Amino acid sequence: EAVVVREGRWGLIDRHGEELTPPCFEFLEDFPNGLFFEKRAIVIAEGRYGFINPQGRVVIEPRYDFAGDFSEGLALVELEGKFGYIDKAGQMVIEPRFEDAGLFSNGLAQVLVNGKWGFINAHGKIVIQPIYEAVQPFQHDLAWVVYEGRWAYIDRWGDWVWKEEEVVNPKVVME
Repeated sequence: EAVVVREGRWGLIDRHGEELTPPCFEFLEDFPNGLFFEKRAIVIAEGRYGFINPQGRVVIEPRYDFAGDFSEGLALVELEGKFGYIDKAGQMVIEPRFEDAGLFSNGLAQVLVNGKWGFINAHGKIVIQPIYEAVQPFQHDLAWVVYEGRWAYIDRWGDWVWKEEEVVNPKVVME
């Protein structure tokens, strides 16, 4: 499959140049137009987000305010300012209830609750309490976090693996 753009809209063609879907989706600069993750690509129609399959068929109707790529079988979606997750069939698996959220990685996704970040599992259960000012997705079973202004790494159970020691003021007063 390849993306073809006409008049600010994109569609897909196959390797023989045959149109799989006409250019009908909004083309955005710096957006992964036509990039597939787990055999789904985000499309935008009339400002709403949905998904197509590699054959160019809409498999999840554009009805979301925002959508993230599929990761570990789930995609982040936003409805009315809240974030949740859908499966590849478009079924809401984790109801939109988070202030912000990220993609699943190593079985967990970061979520924002009452202004703090924590992590949920694929069932939507909070498994690492939202106590962090900032977080990154898990990679190799570790996540980078900021807690009380200090950097740290935590494991999948929320235990500290490494944390920044107390910051020492490097300013030297010379008399």
